[in-house]
Amino acid sequence: MPVHRAARLRQAALQQTRPLRGRTNARQAESLTEQAYRVIEEEIVTLRLKPGDVLSEQLLSATTSIGRTPIREALQRLAREGLITILPRKGILVSDINPRNQLLVLEVRRELERLLSRTGAERATPAQRARLQEVARGMDLAARRNDDIAFMRLDRELNALMIACAHNDYAARSMKLLQGLSRRFWYMHYREAADLPLCARLHANQARAIAKGDAEAAARASDKLMDYVESFTRATVSVCVMGVYEGKRTIDGLVVTVDGKKLDEHYEIKRFTRFGFEWSYEGDSPQQLALAILFDRLGDKERAIKLCEPFMKTVVANLDNDWKLTGEEIDGFVRAHPQPQ
Repeated sequence: MPVHRAARLRQAALQQTRPLRGRTNARQAESLTEQAYRVIEEEIVTLRLKPGDVLSEQLLSATTSIGRTPIREALQRLAREGLITILPRKGILVSDINPRNQLLVLEVRRELERLLSRTGAERATPAQRARLQEVARGMDLAARRNDDIAFMRLDRELNALMIACAHNDYAARSMKLLQGLSRRFWYMHYREAADLPLCARLHANQARAIAKGDAEAAARASDKLMDYVESFTRATVSVCVMGVYEGKRTIDGLVVTVDGKKLDEHYEIKRFTRFGFEWSYEGDSPQQLALAILFDRLGDKERAIKLCEPFMKTVVANLDNDWKLTGEEIDGFVRAHPQPQ
């Protein structure tokens, strides 16, 4: 499978975080699939593997010294969690990040986080309580040092501990689908809008409340953390969703961007053509452009598919050779085409 050179260079960094035989008994006890998942997930969440990067089972296997079967199983799990997209017979892509979707993630995460905190405080074993105290101390240290990588690793461990302490498989399955998405969004934007030391202290307070067995205090600590995360997310979304879409005809071909970055065709949503974008007339390539703009803006593939034909006929077919559309203009079109009740 062809792999972009930039992605190949970033994947080489996996060698620095490959599974480490001989660290601790806990790490040694990890299955190869768990090791592969842990390493690749961290590369994606910390943006060493960026949205749109093409992944290769063969290269990941070589750089992590893990067989292709565990790598494939880890990738399937990452696909279920929304961090990668597997396109049959085409390739494996690191998924895009849609800021609006993150608010929907938080609606679910808030309720699950409170449930896991409360039940974890009631059901944790003595060994789990001791480890929660250690994680809290690590969070305090990460706060003092403003250490983002240490924070991310402790956050992942705290998430796993909360799930284990609650002894609720149904809540566990639901929460695991959300955690990687939340951590990657935070890592991508925390330098712009977040207070890492404050966030680390809020995590430490949550861990200590669970460790002490105080269910109500744990629930309150969870709510305080989620209040902060939601305020950070809304501040980030208000910046991200501005959205300026531009198209130009250049000597090297057509160029379409959103906020200065290349707009993906989103063939994984629906493929109308093999020939990319076009505009200024009605047809398959203009409809691919309509779909890509709507999905990027809405983050809702079903609605993007339903609206892409009228958007193509009303907007895309009437664009000039060089054009610009704002997010506000697209939102206006969407408001004029409400979903049927």
